[in-house]
Amino acid sequence: MNFNLAKEYYQQGVNAGSPQSHYGLYFLNSAGLIPNASISKALVYLTFAAADGYHIAQMALAYRYWRSINVDHNCELALMYYQQAATYGRQI
Repeated sequence: MNFNLAKEYYQQGVNAGSPQSHYGLYFLNSAGLIPNASISKALVYLTFAAADGYHIAQMALAYRYWRSINVDHNCELALMYYQQAATYGRQI
């Protein structure tokens, strides 16, 4: 797979306002699949995707705060993101 090409396409999606593209860049960075990947960048992309209402990003970020994965443990933030993701489920 060409992860650098994927990064370029995700960046185009980010420029167009796609929260799914933010999530894609989160994944590429968190998995270390692209040059100069970093967990810091990954968390920024994940936070933007969650803030834009992408329920999968909200679940991932909630889990990270709940389990202290590369972030400080924060049950309040975890609960907030879980509640936001649950709102999506009620809309379906």
